[in-house]
Amino acid sequence: RFDAPVLVDNDANLLALGEHTLAWPNAADLIYVKVATGVGAGILVSGELVRGAEGAAGDIGHVYTPLAQDRPCRCGNTGCLEALAGGLSIAQRLTELGFPADGAPDVAALARGGNLEAIRALRESGRAIGSVLATCIALLNPRVIVLGGELALVGEALLAGVAMLPAEVTSWSATGIGRAHLPILGAALAAGTANIIMQLSRPGVGHGVVESPVDSGKATLHPIKRARTTFTYLAVALWGTDVERKVYRNAVNGSHAQVRSTDASPV
Repeated sequence: RFDAPVLVDNDANLLALGEHTLAWPNAADLIYVKVATGVGAGILVSGELVRGAEGAAGDIGHVYTPLAQDRPCRCGNTGCLEALAGGLSIAQRLTELGFPADGAPDVAALARGGNLEAIRALRESGRAIGSVLATCIALLNPRVIVLGGELALVGEALLAGVAMLPAEVTSWSATGIGRAHLPILGAALAAGTANIIMQLSRPGVGHGVVESPVDSGKATLHPIKRARTTFTYLAVALWGTDVERKVYRNAVNGSHAQVRSTDASPV
């Protein structure tokens, strides 16, 4: 026994406080998302935990997402995020496919072992979580979202899915995505910046950017938007499926097709 007070709280709430204290002290507005058996979140606004009227704030696992369609959830509803992205749900689907799994630890072990179905399920889970986080970003405008839990710490599959947030989420440029105890935001920013520098170092590309008649895509006028597009392109190129790469490439090529040199162009 210790002569000290004992405080008990929801695990996601405590993890949010821990991440804020240890890793993100300057992020007073933070969302910690735990992806394990289920999906839950701890929310900090102006440095204070948001608990809600009944203490149930942050229960994002039971937010509806179209990606879950009519999948039944253990809460009794259908279409909940957890019904698609929770470790228990993923384990059930993998078992049906012939890969026995009882819960999140087994799913994580299969993914670490290179099981393609497990990796595919985690990527699908990440997309569903990202679709819900897009709403959270628009509603709460957090400085950073931290992903934790057994399934968030397995490779890059789930994280890659989350990173494919809808581009129309305008506040995304101010929100960073980090992994619990292992922030990756800096690496992502460095990769995107290096990619832009390499592009602009080619004379044809550099002059094309400067002379482009498409103002909405000019790095000189909209650097954050241009960087966001580049980061998304890199995420799709590295972790997207062949279909996703083709769709994104066609969309980018459609925008670039409007850029033409003129007789006065030096290149």
